[in-house]
Amino acid sequence: WHAHEMVFGYTAAVFAGFLLTAVRNWTGRETWQGGRLAFLAVVWLLGRILPFLSGGVPDGVITLIDLLFLPLLAVSLTGPLLADGKMRNLIVVPLLFLWGGGNLLFHLERMGVVEGGGGRGIAASLDLIVLMIVIIGGRVIPFFTERAISGALPRRRPWLDRMAQGVLFLLFLVRLCSPEDLAVGVGGAVAALLLTVQLSGWHDRRIWSIPLLRVLYLGYGWIVVGLFLSLPVSLGWVERLAALHAITAGGIGTMTLGMMARVSLGHTGRPLQPASRVTLAFTLINAAALARVLPLLLPAANETLRLGGVTVGATLWCLAFLLFALEYTPILLRPRADGKPG
Repeated sequence: WHAHEMVFGYTAAVFAGFLLTAVRNWTGRETWQGGRLAFLAVVWLLGRILPFLSGGVPDGVITLIDLLFLPLLAVSLTGPLLADGKMRNLIVVPLLFLWGGGNLLFHLERMGVVEGGGGRGIAASLDLIVLMIVIIGGRVIPFFTERAISGALPRRRPWLDRMAQGVLFLLFLVRLCSPEDLAVGVGGAVAALLLTVQLSGWHDRRIWSIPLLRVLYLGYGWIVVGLFLSLPVSLGWVERLAALHAITAGGIGTMTLGMMARVSLGHTGRPLQPASRVTLAFTLINAAALARVLPLLLPAANETLRLGGVTVGATLWCLAFLLFALEYTPILLRPRADGKPG
């Protein structure tokens, strides 16, 4: 449940919110709103609630509803993206369908149809999520850097972006076929090297004084760390959970919190200056990832230290999102500060 909900619950919801807004901005065409958007939200919510009511709801119904969300999201975006005609944006549609395929593998194992499908579906879906973060991050992080820092010139290298994305997609395919293969570790390390070069080209030392930029660079950095760790994991030198939580608790957690904080300010017509408690939330989410990953890297770490890392990490994670909710709930419930629709 824990892994499934991180990949197909929380992360899917964050991507849905981002893409439904971003596709409208990319294409100038409306995405789902009103009743259709409410229906999409209800499908997502039922997918989270119904497993706890399984005694009164047929298992097939629970599975079907949980499987619906990502394909529905993909369908909702297809029309505007096709009408716009830019293939570079349309790539998100097949990736969403493949992500939904990972959820199908999970449920097929749960129903006893495919042996080992659950772990494979979750791991392959994480590869797709990393690929989507790299695609989107490759566009927004340099752009945000230019907008926030006068004179900043982040270096864009499309060939490098395509190479990193290609390696990550191959990593997804290898993971589907042989999740414990050495090729997974080598592919992860190669992708990490490419992303390190990419990140260094964007970097400007002034980002560290700007919380909304710093958090995105740190989140992207966690993705790099997790990919690097996949090599020692495949060699049996490091526990698999270390790489997994660097990507999930560190990369996904930090990137999504940072993007939600920035987008929520920008799309409500407010200055891009986060409140102090949001900046604290950024610190806490990174500390949560450290608490979860570091004990797994210590060769002499005992079970008490590892369990302590889980407890501290979970507590800090919850505190980070509590601070975010306290700050942004009133903002998102009020009209835009600049008087524009939304």
